[in-house]
Amino acid sequence: MNQIYESRVRRIFSRLSSELLAHMRREVEGRQIGDMELRLVYSKCMPAKVRAHIEGFTFKAPLYELANFADEMLRKLRAEEKAARQSTRWEAISVINSTTTEISELVKKICELLNQLPCDRQL
Repeated sequence: MNQIYESRVRRIFSRLSSELLAHMRREVEGRQIGDMELRLVYSKCMPAKVRAHIEGFTFKAPLYELANFADEMLRKLRAEEKAARQSTRWEAISVINSTTTEISELVKKICELLNQLPCDRQL
């Protein structure tokens, strides 16, 4: 897939699920594709964590309700992922800081030991 199509796909899939549904509806407008077929394709476009919940959604519910439910799931999923990334970042910073402190202490000890050695140089 060339870069133009890749960027288009990324742009489409970065949207909320309701925006994706609206985009899909515009794409199939005027064609003989009903909500049932659109629902199947739409569900397959969702991330696996969201898909597991929306596939159990009743077929009697309108497609827009499914999209609104998926929007909420995506918002929660994105918030959880963001929190996990920030937590990992802070853990990494903490490890780096403690390692830097340990290295600094070791350098001080080495300097103290070196200062205790007799000096061979004549002044």
